[in-house]
Amino acid sequence: MNIKHRPATNTDIPQIKKLVYAIRDEYGMSHDEDSTDTDLNDIEKHYQQGYFGLLFDESEDIKAVFFRDVEKIHEFSLHHEPVRDEKTINT
Repeated sequence: MNIKHRPATNTDIPQIKKLVYAIRDEYGMSHDEDSTDTDLNDIEKHYQQGYFGLLFDESEDIKAVFFRDVEKIHEFSLHHEPVRDEKTINT
């Protein structure tokens, strides 16, 4: 499997929300687009001073998201399927 990465754009929002919410659901965590998850409604604006990245495979399905929010000073990553071999990640 060839894993690629790139910065997220607002066109990725539906697929990002699908992944993030599926993972949260697995752990019984809530999500709320109008309060705790407002950053996911406009990624390009919210992460101007940080970074929101994606890992995806040949099928262009997002496998992981990772972000750094400079304003809130935290880093976080989510992945639904494990990336098996770090050596396959292209830069």
